[in-house]
Amino acid sequence: MSQYTDPPGRILNRSRLFFYTPSQLAVKSLFYLHHLGDVYCDSTYIVERDRFDSYLVMYLLDGKMMVKTSGGRKVAEAGDLIFIDCYLPHMYKSLSQTIHFYYIHLDGLSSKDFYTQFSQEYGNVFTPDEHQKQTMSTAENLFNLMMSATGSTLPDEHRLSVYIHMLLNYLVSFRSEKALKTKEMVNETIDYISSHLTEEITVQQLADLNHLDVSYFSRVFKSHTHSSPIRYINARRIDRAKMLLATSKLSTEQIAEQTGFKNLTTFYRTFKNITGTTPRAFEAF
Repeated sequence: MSQYTDPPGRILNRSRLFFYTPSQLAVKSLFYLHHLGDVYCDSTYIVERDRFDSYLVMYLLDGKMMVKTSGGRKVAEAGDLIFIDCYLPHMYKSLSQTIHFYYIHLDGLSSKDFYTQFSQEYGNVFTPDEHQKQTMSTAENLFNLMMSATGSTLPDEHRLSVYIHMLLNYLVSFRSEKALKTKEMVNETIDYISSHLTEEITVQQLADLNHLDVSYFSRVFKSHTHSSPIRYINARRIDRAKMLLATSKLSTEQIAEQTGFKNLTTFYRTFKNITGTTPRAFEAF
């Protein structure tokens, strides 16, 4: 681990920077970091790269920055969170006399998936609303925890991985008031499905309950559950069927009926499609 507090030029001497070379285990099995810091810069600060193998998360505490990626240009202001895929060409620079930010270059496990989810929702820069600003201390605390852990003689890579995972989860957890209402709608739909699994449930029926077009409802539902409505319904039915197979003395026909399947053929086909095995083989586990 190396640390310095007096770097030259564009980075001011109040800054704290930490550099780390992860172990092979971390690269293979964990979230890991390359470097991170608490940085103060002057108006000349600019970084422009074709590629730097990592993902960059920044929390801008003071000043303004320009962020440029393949998705376009965006001005970030104090309080904003920035997430950049540095495997692709990118640029960021100071737009103020001085700027202050936390940053981490990270990678590993599902970092790309977190970046994709964030960028699809917000682009590369997220600006919190007034309600969301109340939670921003979480990001600051996580950066401080990571700097403290990285600054030790022998950093605990598993602990760092947990902190990075917490930060990534935090980045994709924001919801606007509209998104919160949408999530509430999806939760109510899930409750309805759970209460009516023995009955016929159609996507049209669920869309009508929420006064939405079928196509739009399906997109919203999938964006929150990562599953189409039909697959979600079938998965919950099969979950209940597995519980009955494991704990009851009901016949396969009775279980199919109690989990909302019209006939045994559909039940067997759906069970095999979702679990990769048959009800009889599962029952014998």
